[in-house]
Amino acid sequence: EIETLGRNVYLMFLAESQRDLWINVLSKVPSAAGGGRLENQLVNNPPLSAGSKSSLSKGIGMDSLLAFEDPSDEFLHKSTVWSCKQRRILNCRNFVFTSLGQAGVQSKTCQPNEVASEALQKVLEPMEHSEEANLRAFLDSASALKAVNVSDMPESERLPFFLNLYHIMVMHAFLVLGVPDSAFKWASFFNMISYQCSDEIFSLTELEHSIVRANMSSPSQFVAKFVLPKSDYDFALKRSDYRINFALNCGSLSNPKMVPVYRSETINEQLDATVRNYVKQSVKVKKNIGGGNVLVVLPRICYWYASDFGRGRAVDVVYLVKKYLDKNIQELLPDKLSEGDWFSTGAITVKYLHYNYQCRHLTLLQDSS
Repeated sequence: EIETLGRNVYLMFLAESQRDLWINVLSKVPSAAGGGRLENQLVNNPPLSAGSKSSLSKGIGMDSLLAFEDPSDEFLHKSTVWSCKQRRILNCRNFVFTSLGQAGVQSKTCQPNEVASEALQKVLEPMEHSEEANLRAFLDSASALKAVNVSDMPESERLPFFLNLYHIMVMHAFLVLGVPDSAFKWASFFNMISYQCSDEIFSLTELEHSIVRANMSSPSQFVAKFVLPKSDYDFALKRSDYRINFALNCGSLSNPKMVPVYRSETINEQLDATVRNYVKQSVKVKKNIGGGNVLVVLPRICYWYASDFGRGRAVDVVYLVKKYLDKNIQELLPDKLSEGDWFSTGAITVKYLHYNYQCRHLTLLQDSS
């Protein structure tokens, strides 16, 4: 077994002499970290002899790996088993040799929500201290997601799992590849970043639109018709909930910086808290003292996914968002919102913020429940 930060590689040989030849060649490969050789980084590196065992368990250090001209060589995998097309698998550090656990009889290490919660907490932890060890631990947790089985889980448990998985994949991609630096790169970036999980592979875009939002509206942008996948997954969610639009956080500056670890026992309360936090940052309500009319400024996602809010009218969006606003702001809006009485007459005007495609790393929201 040869271990680097990004991969664990297994080599099998017909004879010990072949093994020893490979070990001797690999031990002479220069390490980019300090100009040393790989043999200096071996753990318990004994002299090779017939019948001896050797482990390359440390491999090349993090500094050299992250200094690669193209990190995708180390951290992305194009599977020969799956039909990947443009998708590249990120959780590829470890192989998984065990079959998927069955729901209800899975071992503790294969409980989907526990594995996802652990991985999300690790990737959202600051990595300034023991950076390589922390990143290595996260990459191992991400690989463990290959072995989970979500197909037989109830939807109430799949929803928090997939929300956590979405944020794991976002941060995983940001850590090893960096953030997409322009709006033009978003489609290719989110369609490329993929995970193997529950005997399937799917990209970030597929996770969002074909699994989490499978039974919800398509975004209203014209270009979405051409870049969104049309994949089908047996474990896709059938629930339609407008709050999910606020919960999926891709790291855009238009979204809150912090995300919680979603849990099945508190998912409803957490979704309410997420919407409340989002609208507190993004929604503005102003009353014109002279004319008496009210201006409501909403985040762009309320425009893109308006059909998830009742009948998709501006009044439906404002009505559902209103209850998450502070009391003093709610008082600026009428108690009974009516399209005919308030919106068509111009008494209430709705505008939408521009979406910011600049991204940042997410951080962990503590005590999210």
